[in-house]
Amino acid sequence: MIRLDKTRPIEWAALLGLAVLAALTMRQCYTIGTLERDLASATQQAAGLSLALDSTRAALRTQQLAVTEAAPLIAPLDRMLLNGEPVDGVASARLTFEGKSFVAFSVDLRKHNLRSFTRAGSGVLLSALPPDSTGSELLFATNGGIFEPDYTPTGLYVEGGRELYPLNIQSGSGNFYLKPNGVLHLSGDTAAVRTTEAYAAGSYRPDFALQSGPMLLIDGDLHPAIRAASPNFKLRSGVGVRDAHTLVFVISEGDVRFYQLAMVFKELLGCRDALYLDGVISEMYVRGLHEPTGGRSFAHLLTVYR
Repeated sequence: MIRLDKTRPIEWAALLGLAVLAALTMRQCYTIGTLERDLASATQQAAGLSLALDSTRAALRTQQLAVTEAAPLIAPLDRMLLNGEPVDGVASARLTFEGKSFVAFSVDLRKHNLRSFTRAGSGVLLSALPPDSTGSELLFATNGGIFEPDYTPTGLYVEGGRELYPLNIQSGSGNFYLKPNGVLHLSGDTAAVRTTEAYAAGSYRPDFALQSGPMLLIDGDLHPAIRAASPNFKLRSGVGVRDAHTLVFVISEGDVRFYQLAMVFKELLGCRDALYLDGVISEMYVRGLHEPTGGRSFAHLLTVYR
């Protein structure tokens, strides 16, 4: 035990100062330790918030991608005018994809019939379509699927419920045989595009059907042989299904890749299934929008009258 001599004030003051200094030092050490612990805790919380923020951003990106894939930007088509009046159930537009121009025509089969004209041996000229017996006016016409030099269809062709040419499941060269190829078939006001294999596996009795190839879209996916960087450019046409009652036909206005035609159906028109019709010889008449001279002959022509 230290005894202080109160008669010696200097010694007393020195010891008192040492005691105060020790107390301050202990307080400072406690304060620094507390600050260090608080800082460590705040750092952990910030790290947790950062991870949560990263997870939220990733979830949002995934959600945005899912929405984009599920709901492509559907291009609006304009209602067709006839003598200045809109025609219900048909629409058309000029579309652009990757700098390439396309003409599209859609028809609601609940309001209009898709009619076919065929003539084996000599073919059918678009410019020489027979007049409608009821005096209706031609709104749309295009060539059907791929055909042989004698103007007979290369694959299945059904008209008026009668199978005039059988389903072709053979292998060969050329676009028709770029499998999977497919079938467009109609029963009443309902339409579908299916692969040849899916059609063959079913028990379909369509009013109208034609086979062509290749498929462009199969349940929303591109044909496996279609490549975005393909070096092959040709004029091309096709048909897709927008819904069970609506067909949409598309023709390019210049040379394009299969990929670009397929993506017009997928991204701009919202189709999940689409079929290639033909290439450089293709023609499409869309009243008031795209009216070719019609100088080529085809195995059959698909038409819509009013």
